[in-house]
Amino acid sequence: MKKHLTFLALLTVTALLAQNPMPIQEWQKHFGPGDPNLHESAEHLLRTNDGDYLLAGPWNGNQAFFMKVNRFGDSLWTQTFLFGTKTTIESCIETANGDLIAVGTCEGCVTDDPTPKIIVIKTDDAGQLLSNSVLGDPNKDVFGTAMIATSDGGVAISGYTSVGGLVGHAVHIFKLDQNLDVSWTKYYNNLYFDQARDIVQTSDGGFAITGTAFNFNQPSFVLNMRMDASGNFLWANRFSLEQNINGAQNVGNALQQADNGNLLVTGTLYNNAVQLQDLFVAEIDLQSGDTIRTKTFGTEYNDSGNDLQALNSGVLIAGTRGGYVGVSTAWVLHLNESWDTQKSEQYASNGFAAGANRILSLSSDGNEFAFCGQRNYWGAGTDILLVHRATLGNLAVLTKFPLNLQLYPRDLSNNMATVQIEGFVKNPDMPYTAMKLKVYRNDVLQSQLPDVSLVYTGDSTAFNFSYPILAELADYSFELFGVDSNGEETLEQLAKNVVAGDAYVIQGQSNAVSTSSTPSNPINQSPFVRVYGYGNEEGHRKAWYVGNGDGGPGTEGNTGQWGLRLARQIIDHQQVPVAILNGGHSGQAMTFFLPNAGNYERLLLRVEEAGLAQKIRAVFWFQGETDGWLNPNAAQYKSRFSLLHQAWMQDFSPEKTWLFQIRPLCFEAWGAILPYNMVIMETQRQLALEIPDLGIMSTTAVEHDGCHYPYFGGYETLGDRMYNLMAIDLYDSTDTTNVEAPHPMAALKFKDSTTLVLTMKNTTDELLWEDGSEDDFILEGTPDSVIGGSVSGNQLVLQLSGTAEGLTSISYTGHPITATPFVKNLNGVGMLCFDKFPVDIDTVISTHETHPFSDINMLISPNPGTVGGELMLTMESAVSGAVAVQIHDMSGKLVQSQHFETRLDTATYFFQAPATPGVFMVHILSKEGRLGVVKLVVQRT
Repeated sequence: MKKHLTFLALLTVTALLAQNPMPIQEWQKHFGPGDPNLHESAEHLLRTNDGDYLLAGPWNGNQAFFMKVNRFGDSLWTQTFLFGTKTTIESCIETANGDLIAVGTCEGCVTDDPTPKIIVIKTDDAGQLLSNSVLGDPNKDVFGTAMIATSDGGVAISGYTSVGGLVGHAVHIFKLDQNLDVSWTKYYNNLYFDQARDIVQTSDGGFAITGTAFNFNQPSFVLNMRMDASGNFLWANRFSLEQNINGAQNVGNALQQADNGNLLVTGTLYNNAVQLQDLFVAEIDLQSGDTIRTKTFGTEYNDSGNDLQALNSGVLIAGTRGGYVGVSTAWVLHLNESWDTQKSEQYASNGFAAGANRILSLSSDGNEFAFCGQRNYWGAGTDILLVHRATLGNLAVLTKFPLNLQLYPRDLSNNMATVQIEGFVKNPDMPYTAMKLKVYRNDVLQSQLPDVSLVYTGDSTAFNFSYPILAELADYSFELFGVDSNGEETLEQLAKNVVAGDAYVIQGQSNAVSTSSTPSNPINQSPFVRVYGYGNEEGHRKAWYVGNGDGGPGTEGNTGQWGLRLARQIIDHQQVPVAILNGGHSGQAMTFFLPNAGNYERLLLRVEEAGLAQKIRAVFWFQGETDGWLNPNAAQYKSRFSLLHQAWMQDFSPEKTWLFQIRPLCFEAWGAILPYNMVIMETQRQLALEIPDLGIMSTTAVEHDGCHYPYFGGYETLGDRMYNLMAIDLYDSTDTTNVEAPHPMAALKFKDSTTLVLTMKNTTDELLWEDGSEDDFILEGTPDSVIGGSVSGNQLVLQLSGTAEGLTSISYTGHPITATPFVKNLNGVGMLCFDKFPVDIDTVISTHETHPFSDINMLISPNPGTVGGELMLTMESAVSGAVAVQIHDMSGKLVQSQHFETRLDTATYFFQAPATPGVFMVHILSKEGRLGVVKLVVQRT
C-alpha cells in the first residue's frame, strides 16, 4: 500500500424516507504508511479547537506521529518525529492558541545514557516542531503514559520509573509550568512494581491516578491514588476480584471524575478461568479511595477497557473485545447510571482484528462519539483506525437529502446543480421551533441558511431548503439541525463530499467491465470520480463511492479501467466531477443486456436511485464478442441494438451515444471463426452510419491479447481516444482533426488497374500506412490479394497482386494481438474494420477535392451533407445540353432525380440532399452517357 487514506465503510447514511427514518450515521477510516509488517496505532485522540481531530501514537516501527483529520475523516496533514533511536507518543493536549503538546518515551535520546526517557514535544497547529525536552533520572528507565492540561496553564504527566535492585518500578508524576519547566516531581513505590497509566485533575485542583501494582510471582492489582495540588499523596488503594491469581492482568487504564465527585475507572480485571480477563468499570470514593462498586463485561477471551467518558447519565467505554485466534474487535459500551448496557457495539474493521484505545463523547448523552485505535493485519503490523458514529436526532423525517459522495447532475446553462432538502417534524410533544442548514465547501463553512421556522398544523410540520452548488473540483457538505425553543441545536442529518458534475453510463460485456492484471487506479484515481452502487446481480448498496478501475461488477465503486481513464481525462481537462455507472457483465450476448432482461433493469434502477434519470450525458457500448461466436445474424443484431438504443434515449436521454467496434479473435479457442466476428464488426460500423447520434471508435492499433486489452497500450489508449472524440460533441473541443477512427466511405478501382483506392469519411484527416498491413485485407470475388499500400491525405491506395477480375468487395480484419501493423491516422487512431465493403469499378469519386484518378473535374459540396440540405454540384467540362443527377442508395434503389441544362465551361447546379441519412451514389448523366459517379454522405444536423 501507499501512504493513503482508505475508505473502509460508509454505513447507513442515506436519504431518509418518510416511512423509514434512519438516524444512524457512521464512518470508519484507517491510515498508515502502508507496510503490513510495521506497527502504527492511534494511542490518543482529541478534538481540536477548530472542530477537527488530532491523532497521535507510534508510526512506522520507531517513530511517533501527529495527524490532523477533519470532521469528516479526511486526513489533512501528518507529521512524524524521531528522537534518538525510537520515539513513541502516548498522550497529547492542545493549548488555547492551538499549539500541541505531547508526552511519550524516547530511547537513545540522551547522550551516553541508553535508558528510555520521557519525551515532551511541542509543535504549532500544523505539527511543526517548536521544542522538545526529556524528563527522568539518569541511567533509569522512565516511561511517560499520559498528559493533561492543568487549571494553572501548565501540564501534569503520569508515568513510571525503574528504582534499581530487582528492577522494580515506581509511579512517577511530573508537574510542569506554562513554559514546560518542571515545577515538582513525585514518586510512589509500595510493591516492587507500581505503574501509573492515566491521570486527571480533580475539581479541587488535585490529581487522581490509576494504574497497576504487583510483586514478583504474585497477583497484580488495580492501583488508584489521589494527590493534592502540591503533589502530596492523600491515599492509595489496590483492588482486584476474589479469583485473582498469579500472572493475572489487573490494570487501571483510564479514569475520569464523575459529576458526583467520585472517580470512574476502567481497565482489565481477571475474572475467572472461564471468563479470563474482562473489561471493568469501577467507582472510587474521592475522599477515602474506597471502591464503591465494580462491574465486569466480557467473553471467554481476554477483554480490556482502555478509555472512558463520564456522561450526564452513565458512562461511555472504549476497549478491546477478545475473539477466537486473536481476532479481537474494537468495543464501545454505553452504560446507564446503573451500569446496565444501553448499547454494545463492536467494530471488526472489515474482517481485520481491531482495538479501541481512546474515545471522545461528542454529545452529552454519548449518542455521538469518536474513537481511535488500530486495525490489525493478519501479519504483525497494524494501521491506525478512526471511527465516528452518531445517533442523529430522530424528530425530523427526511424525504429528500443528499448522500455522502453524491454527484448531482449539473445544469449546463449555468454550471450549477441544486441540492434539495425536504422533510417534516412529526413529534408535537418535543417540537423544534426551527430547522437550520449549514453548508461547507472543502470543510470550510460557506453558508448558514436562515432558520426555517416551524409552524405546526396537527402533529407535524414540513420544511425545505434549496442550495445551489457549483460544478467544480470541490466538495460540499451539508448539516441539518433542529433548533428548540432554547436555541439548542440537534444534528438531524449530515452528508459530506457532495459534488455537481457530469454522469455517464457504460454497458456491455468484459471489455466494458475492463479489468486487467495491470492496475489503473494509481494513475487515474481521483476523489472526484463517483459511482453509485455497483453492477452485482444480487443487488447493490444504496450508496455512492469513489471510482475504482481495478475491480469488477461486484466491486464498490467499479468504473472499469478505460471508464476510470475517461473520467480522469474529463476531470483534468474540464475541471468538473464525473459519475460513471458501469453495468457491464462479462461473456454475455446482446439479449442479456436488452430492456426487461435483468441487467438493464438493474442499471436503470441504479440510475434512477442516483437521481440521474434523464440526466446521463452519454452512453458507451462495448459488446459483440459473444454474438460473434454464435453464428450471428446481422439484421438481428441491428434490431436488438436499435431496441437497446431506443431504451437509452427514453430512460437516460443522452446527448450522444458511442460504441467501440470489437476485435475478431475473442472466443476463437471455443470455435469462433473470423467470418462470424466480421459480421458483428461490420454491423457495428453500419449502425454508426444509420442511427442518429451514435458514434463509433475503433479498437485497432492498440495492444490486444485476442479477447481483452492490457491497461497500458490498451484500455488506457481506448479511454484517451474516446475522451478526444466525445470532447468535440460534449465539451466543444475544436481539436477535430485525426480524432475519429478512419472510416471508409468509398472504394474505387478502375477496371484494368492494379490499384484500389479507399476514401475516408473525414476529408481533413491524414493517414499512415504501416508495412505488413496488407496481410489484413481480404478481396472478395477474385483470387488476387493486397500486396502493399500507401496514403494520399485521407485516401488509402492499395496495391493489388493483379487487376482483380471479378472483384466485388473488400474486407479489413485488423491485425491480431499486437498494436502493429495497422492503418491509422496521424494521432494513431486505427482504421475501423469492415466486411465485404462494396468496391465501385470504373467510377469517379469526388469529395471536397478533385480525385486524382478523375477524367473530369466535378465536385459536390458540402460532402458530407446534411439531411434535406442544399448541395452544390460543380463540373468543369464542355458538356452542353441536358444533364441528369440521379441519387441511388447503396442497394441501387433510385432515391431522387433532377434534370439541368448545362453551359459551356464551368457549370454549377443546386439540388437537395436526401431526406434520410446514409451513404448514396450520385450519378451524373448526359445524353452522351455517364459523366461520373460521386459518393455522397448525408448526416443529421
